[in-house]
Amino acid sequence: MEQIIATLGSCFVTEGWHESWESGFLPKLGADVLAYFRARADGARENAIEEAKVNAFVGHCGQSLDWIFGGDPRGLICKAAANSPQSSGLPKPSGTRDKAQEVSHGLSEFETPFLQVRHLALAARMMGSSDDMPREPGLALDAVADKIVDMMDELSEERERLWRLSREVAYPE
Repeated sequence: MEQIIATLGSCFVTEGWHESWESGFLPKLGADVLAYFRARADGARENAIEEAKVNAFVGHCGQSLDWIFGGDPRGLICKAAANSPQSSGLPKPSGTRDKAQEVSHGLSEFETPFLQVRHLALAARMMGSSDDMPREPGLALDAVADKIVDMMDELSEERERLWRLSREVAYPE
């Protein structure tokens, strides 16, 4: 998140970006988001209001939660390629583009809760493995967390399949 905020504030994005960045609400929102991320890294609990700020900032700046939380840059790479001169010069099939955008939008909406549940499951796994936890409840918590992580991994595979499908529909060979 530090890299995103520093880049958006200091690099050329598009004509007029710096003027809107400097006079708009994004620097304050970015500072709030960065403070929240730092607090979470220091062990603070999740906060739904702050998570909403994260989602708003990410949405306003066209970033990817997959990249922020999982280090997966594919969404950013493909978004940039879709706006490239190469892509704009390609013929678009009629009718299927709207469906592809709908699938892509659905996947974007799926990103935040998907990652939140996975991170909660991993946190539950860590708590269940703690030496401070009673042995039996810890084992039960580990089993539940493992099941959630397994389910989320299956959902991740489905998300990947849908993402590929949206690209195939939008850009058939």
